[in-house]
Amino acid sequence: LPPDVQESMVDLSLGLLAPGRTGHMISRTFVCFGADPQEVEATIRSSKSLTDLAGRFSDLGGKWEEFANEAKTSLHRATARDAYLRATVYYGVEAWSASAPGQLRDAYIDIRRCYRAFRKEESATIEAVELPFQDGASLPGFLRIPRGEGPHPCVVIVQGYDTIKEWMTPLTRVAEERGLATLYVDMPGHGEALLRGLPLASPRSAENLGRAICGYLCQRDDIDRNNLGLFGLSLGGFVALIIASTVEALGTCATLGAPFDFGFLDRCSPIMLRRASFATGFDSVDAVRQSLAGLDLRPYLLRARGPLLIAHGDGDEIVPVRHAELIHHHARCPKALEVYERGDHLVSHVLN
Repeated sequence: LPPDVQESMVDLSLGLLAPGRTGHMISRTFVCFGADPQEVEATIRSSKSLTDLAGRFSDLGGKWEEFANEAKTSLHRATARDAYLRATVYYGVEAWSASAPGQLRDAYIDIRRCYRAFRKEESATIEAVELPFQDGASLPGFLRIPRGEGPHPCVVIVQGYDTIKEWMTPLTRVAEERGLATLYVDMPGHGEALLRGLPLASPRSAENLGRAICGYLCQRDDIDRNNLGLFGLSLGGFVALIIASTVEALGTCATLGAPFDFGFLDRCSPIMLRRASFATGFDSVDAVRQSLAGLDLRPYLLRARGPLLIAHGDGDEIVPVRHAELIHHHARCPKALEVYERGDHLVSHVLN
């Protein structure tokens, strides 16, 4: 469909479906990253267009940033830290709803400011990093280092479709509790990487991402290069499995809600479909579908060395559990399949 018609469908879906199935699904996703479900659903309920949605979440982010500044002034550092993180999540909805570079650029002015303030208040060391990527470009990310002497084992968090690296912070805290360092970057087609003109155009983008990650971590003296692993969420699981099959040092992999192929696009909302063309650099959803036709993980799973953990919710409304079963079936490495009863796409009742 032409872009203006897609825009109308997106706005119509917000008006008719939110805060029903779509609103609840979005709120469950955002709460995994530090949002409040009631705030999210109320904001979606009051939004009548994608532009309106972005503006209302931006206002909500501003409210929490102001609260964080006041708490910091009053020396309530933990309160300020958590409020800065929540503001970052809400500002991130601007990035999530963006369909043009200018909108994404405006969103990241707020995201960078708030996340920088959060990092100053967080007890762990969170280092801003740049991973040399291709053609002189680099991928922005963060490396979280646990306390104690290194070198530390490290898990690389590969973000899900249409998310930003800053949203991965709650997962990095869980990893730190287990003594793990975490590297989380904006992969091609997402966040600041997309802002830098790096789309997720093909599996080759995923392979190059894996090499960039491995090259960076293996030069760090505080990282144990013999103990590296991947954790991929949703589409990030698909990308992580490609990396695990092509980069030997990153063969250990866990996924959550990962697709086996791209048939799940038929279940996606107009918002997600429109965003897919933006993230991949194609000019229409049809072009995205054509480029992904017939693409699945089969050839990569045959080469994967593992070990591999595949986690999935049996109530996943975006990527049905059969995708996890297909991944498990085709993998020839040591593997395990964990299906969570009544689990949604991110198994939010477990992550929360």
